[in-house]
Order: sequence, then structure tokens, then C-alpha cells
Amino acid sequence: MLIKSDYRKLRDYLWPYIQRTEINNRHKCANQIDEALLSGRASLFLCDGGCFALMPVMRNGEMWVNIFFAHSFGKCVLSRHMKEVHRLTREIGGQGIELYTTVERLASFLVRQGFTNDSDSRVQHWIKEIK
Repeated sequence: MLIKSDYRKLRDYLWPYIQRTEINNRHKCANQIDEALLSGRASLFLCDGGCFALMPVMRNGEMWVNIFFAHSFGKCVLSRHMKEVHRLTREIGGQGIELYTTVERLASFLVRQGFTNDSDSRVQHWIKEIK
């Protein structure tokens, strides 16, 4: 189960993980994640084994959800909670889910989930329509 949480209350705990993710993935994103969560543009969801930052975005005139950040304290939270991300996306009228990642090992999971990679860069952009 995903539980919407107040990032401001958990920032001191989560900020080092966000920074570590930036370093490990060699992808400058920590400040963007922090700013989006602090401003309320993105929402923090806690779950067993980790957390997500989900952010509504407009894509081609339609509402989508961007998985802006995901962190696991063990088994991949994406694989355990993707159905809930789909449910939350539908609840806000979202037509799809997107995420950016440099983590190559996610590719096979994302393909099995019906995502397609629409980029050739090191930072991959994965999308899935859920109409």
C-alpha cells in the first residue's frame, strides 16, 4: 500500500537517499526532486520497502503521472507497487505513466509492464499509456 506523506516532515531522513541516488546514477536530479516535493508539485508516497515521488504532468495535452523518484530499501518498489501507481494515475484522470532513469537493469521489468523507451540517451525516458 502507498501512503501519501508529508515530505517536509521526512526530508532530513530522505534527503541523503535522494542525494545518493543522484551520485550513484550519475544523473543530476536531487535538487529538482527536493524542490518539486517541497513546493507540492510532486507528492511523496511511502510503502513497505521504500518510497515514491509522483508528479502529475501534461503530455500532449493529457494528464500523465511522472514517477519522479523511487527508492528501495531492498526489493524494487516499482515491481511491488506498480499496480498502485496505475490506480493513483487513473484516480486523477491520468492517461499514462512516465519515468526517466539511468538504471539499465530496470529495462526488462519496464518492458514486461508495457512501457516503451522513447529515447536514445543515457537518461532513458520510459512511457506507458493506460487508457
